[in-house]
Amino acid sequence: MPLPLLVPIGMGVLGLFGLGKGAKAFMTNSEAKKIFKSAEGVVSDATDALEESREVCNQRLRDFGETKLQVISQEIQIFVAVFSKLKNVDLESSPELDKLNAGNFSELTLEELQHSCTFASSLLTGSASGAAAGTITAFGAYGSTMALASAGTGTAITSLSGVAATNATLAWLGGGTLAAGGYGMAGGAVVLGTLVAGPAVLVLGTVLGAKAKTKLNEAQTNLEKANTYDAEVRLVIEKLNAIIQVADFATNLLVGLQQRLMEANQHLAGVVEDAGEDYSLYSEEQQRAVFIAIQYAMLIKSTIDKPILNDDGSLSENAIETFANAMDMKFV
Repeated sequence: MPLPLLVPIGMGVLGLFGLGKGAKAFMTNSEAKKIFKSAEGVVSDATDALEESREVCNQRLRDFGETKLQVISQEIQIFVAVFSKLKNVDLESSPELDKLNAGNFSELTLEELQHSCTFASSLLTGSASGAAAGTITAFGAYGSTMALASAGTGTAITSLSGVAATNATLAWLGGGTLAAGGYGMAGGAVVLGTLVAGPAVLVLGTVLGAKAKTKLNEAQTNLEKANTYDAEVRLVIEKLNAIIQVADFATNLLVGLQQRLMEANQHLAGVVEDAGEDYSLYSEEQQRAVFIAIQYAMLIKSTIDKPILNDDGSLSENAIETFANAMDMKFV
C-alpha cells in the first residue's frame, strides 16, 4: 500500500478513536450529572422532612406550654384563691389522709402555686413577642421548676428564656441559631444524638455545591454521603416524633385534669360558702372536698413541673410513665 494512503487511514482511525473517547466521556459526564441530581434530591427531600418535623415538634411543645399557662391562670388560680381563705387547716390529723395522701401538701406547695400564677400572668402579658413564644416552648419542654427558682421576679422569665438560648435542641426546634457552640441550626439534631455535624456539613458542602462535570466515582461517593445523611435524618425524625407523642399525651392529660380541678374547685367553693372558712369545723365529707381539690391541684403541678426533655435536649425516658400514671389517678 502506498505510503500516502496510509497517513489518511491512520488519521481516520485516530479520529474514530478520539470520537469514541469523546462519546464515552460524554456518557460518563451525563451519568455523573444524573447521580449528582439524584444526590441533591435525596438531601433536599430529607432536609424538607426534617424541617417539617422540627416545626411540628416546636408547635406541640408550645401547645403544651400554652395549655400549662391556661390551666395555671384559670383553675390553679381559682384553687389558690379559695384554699387561701381556709383557716385552721390540719391535713395530717385527718382520717382521709391515708386514702388521699394530701400530707405532702404544705405552705411551700401553696407558695409555689402562687408563684406559678404570677409567672403565668407575666408571661401571658407579653405572649405576643417572639421571645415570649420561645419561653412558652421552653415552658412546655422543661416545666416550671427552673423558671420558678427565683419566682415572682423578672429573673424567673429570663432564666427560662435562657434555656432556649443555651440549649441546642430547643434553639434548633424554635428555628433559632446558636451564637456559640459551633453547630448553629444543626445543633439540635446533634444534641438529639444521631445527626452529627460532620456528615451534614460534608453533604451540604459537597453534594449541593458539587459540579456536574466531576468524575463519575466522585459523584457516586457523594450519592453515598447523601444516602447516609438521609438515614441519619430519619433517625432524628423518629426522635422528634417521640417528643411530639409525649407532648400530645401530656397536653391531653392536662386538659382532662383541668376539667377535674374545675369540678373540685366548684365543690370546694360550695363548702366554703355553706360551712364557712374554718376547716376545723368541717365534716368528714367537707374535709374530703378539700383533699380532692388539693390532690388535683398537686397532680396538675407535678404534670406542669415534669420536664419532657432532659437538660441535654434528649427525651426524658420516664416522662411518659409519669404522665400515664397521672392519667390513671382519680379521686372521688
